[in-house]
Amino acid sequence: MNKTKTYVLLITIIVIVVLVSSVLADEIGKQTPTLGSDRIKLPDPRNDSNTSIEKALLKRRSIREYKNKTLTISDISQLLWAAQGITDSKGLRTAPSAGALYPLELYILISTVSDLPDGIYKYNPYKHELLRIVKGDKRTELCNAALGQPM
Repeated sequence: MNKTKTYVLLITIIVIVVLVSSVLADEIGKQTPTLGSDRIKLPDPRNDSNTSIEKALLKRRSIREYKNKTLTISDISQLLWAAQGITDSKGLRTAPSAGALYPLELYILISTVSDLPDGIYKYNPYKHELLRIVKGDKRTELCNAALGQPM
């Protein structure tokens, strides 16, 4: 997969991450995070590429057909860092925020990701880690909450 297609996929998945956080907020609110093995340190994100931001934006399209390909924990690490990752020692992030308040929190529904158990995870940008807050495959619930859209 070339870098442009990778960035298009990353941007699309970021949109899905935002949908997961809003659609499953009630489910997440009912769960109490469990410490210990449910915390997963993510690999360091990559910060170099041969694709410019302009080229990635030019090639970006909403898609409704996805390959049946398993993502890796490195893929997830890169996606989450690109969406809300810390970029300097003052805590500034990849995404802009008025007054550097960063009111958005990222949640990701994991299913069939190599080396990660199925569930809903909250992203901690300060530690670049995931905290599993709901165990199990929740794709059906997300699909139903998204008015039956399987993607």
